[in-house]
Amino acid sequence: MHENARPLQLAIGVSFLGEALVIGYRGMTSGVPFAPARAR
Repeated sequence: MHENARPLQLAIGVSFLGEALVIGYRGMTSGVPFAPARAR
């Protein structure tokens, strides 16, 4: 990878991580189940 592109790749990765954390938090606090309950 080109030396000047590394900071951009890091910034994109950090932004994806931030988005995932926010979406995960909002999903967990909504109370809506992510998947149907397992049949035992």
